[in-house]
Amino acid sequence: DKTLTLIFQINGRHKNSIAVEEYVQNLCRQLNIAHLKKAQVSITFVTKCDDDALGLCWNDPEEIEVEISRTCKGEPLTFFEQMNTLSHEMVHVRQFIRNQFPSEREAKKLEFELYGKCFPWNLVK
Repeated sequence: DKTLTLIFQINGRHKNSIAVEEYVQNLCRQLNIAHLKKAQVSITFVTKCDDDALGLCWNDPEEIEVEISRTCKGEPLTFFEQMNTLSHEMVHVRQFIRNQFPSEREAKKLEFELYGKCFPWNLVK
């Protein structure tokens, strides 16, 4: 059963909120974390991440926090760049849920495949 029981919330200014919500659900299913009741994930779109990162993910005691930047080096990032970053950061979410050490190598390796497979292309023009 691929019912989504993992709790997530999406905050901050972003485009296509219906597509983003479906995308996160699809990513959770694809990463096999959708069924985990104990996990709470907070995703926030921010103007700029620390160290000019495209995205950040860290584990707080209550929830896993994800930030997605709307800019990099003062330039706006496209919606699709932000969505690719979101797939990358969701790999880190899975790593935290499984108590694994965050691996940039795994996140980099999976980000494009997850983006292509999980993004609801039918919901954007």
